[in-house]
Amino acid sequence: MSRSVATAPPPGWAHRFLAWLRVGRAEPARAARSSAARATTGGAPPAPAASGHPLDELIGDLLVPREADATAAGPDDDAAAEAGAVEPLLAAALRVSDSSSSVFKPTVARLAELLELGDLDFNQAVRLVTREPAVVATVLAAANSPLFRRGAAMTDIRAAISALGLVDVRRLAIAVATRALYEPDAAAASHAERVRCQRDLHRTMTTAFATAERCLRRGLPHQDEAYVAAMFLDVGRPLVRGVIGQLERSGRCAMLSPAAVERLCDRHHAEVGARMLVAWGLPPRVSALCQHHHAPSLPPELDAPELHEARLASGLVHLRIGAPATPALRDAVAALGLGLYELRALAAGLDDLATRASLILGIPGEPAAWPAGPAAGRPAPG
Repeated sequence: MSRSVATAPPPGWAHRFLAWLRVGRAEPARAARSSAARATTGGAPPAPAASGHPLDELIGDLLVPREADATAAGPDDDAAAEAGAVEPLLAAALRVSDSSSSVFKPTVARLAELLELGDLDFNQAVRLVTREPAVVATVLAAANSPLFRRGAAMTDIRAAISALGLVDVRRLAIAVATRALYEPDAAAASHAERVRCQRDLHRTMTTAFATAERCLRRGLPHQDEAYVAAMFLDVGRPLVRGVIGQLERSGRCAMLSPAAVERLCDRHHAEVGARMLVAWGLPPRVSALCQHHHAPSLPPELDAPELHEARLASGLVHLRIGAPATPALRDAVAALGLGLYELRALAAGLDDLATRASLILGIPGEPAAWPAGPAAGRPAPG
């Protein structure tokens, strides 16, 4: 299943926005491979000899096709029992939840405006930025940071936008708008729930940054679509958590352990997220990828390199924090024809992208668990 590389799209704001992700990053060496070699190894390229790098054993193992990695981690019987008891009640509540009138929909509309903003639309950029106080604060803070500040403090938003440039302003605005998708109800959410949502947001943005960087380097078509799809892969998690919280607060179910909540989110977030994206009017391939991003293989209509890149980034981000490898991740590795050295470079680069996501969003990241490998006893996502 070889993949052809399409010609690069004409340069525009999206190209320059994605290029920002590459600053200070070295181009990873591409491992030699051939379609004949992949055919003799069940669709995966042969792994080079281990070089003693701490990631080699963990990452090289991805080149070995397996049926069900999700069963590698031992089940948590207590969490499984909790989740099983609430499962019918949660499924019924999710079926009647109204995604079309969700409070997230205005955020998606703002994202659409930002994605359509032209390279020279300065006045339109000012209008979009000044509509949101949080975006104004973020833009001003960035303009006055050591990276951009030149001389006296900057307090005028038009001057700040001019100093940063429309590409960086758009990047900041998209990050702030996306953050709203993962913020729980401030009045009802517990501290633990807010922390979990921040963690989901951090993983999401790291996944999106990694997807954008790979698509840009390879000159793939539909780079914007892949970036947006990566941002929305886990958008169903906040809604599932919100419904669980409503059931707990209403007394319809007992308070669940964090492990049980994660199991329920893993089980339902893809289907719920896809339904939300359809209701919001996002492109069909974006909602379809959300629904199938944990599937062992993608349907033929989604068999595109940029969508495999999104699945690859999502799987590596979860592997980075100690979750086990999944068949979806292995399928993406095989579909993209990756070798050990390229995978190692991608894995190492995630730490830098995770730091950027944390700085942009102002939230704590998660420590990498690469050298130790998958943590025992942790369920796989999805």
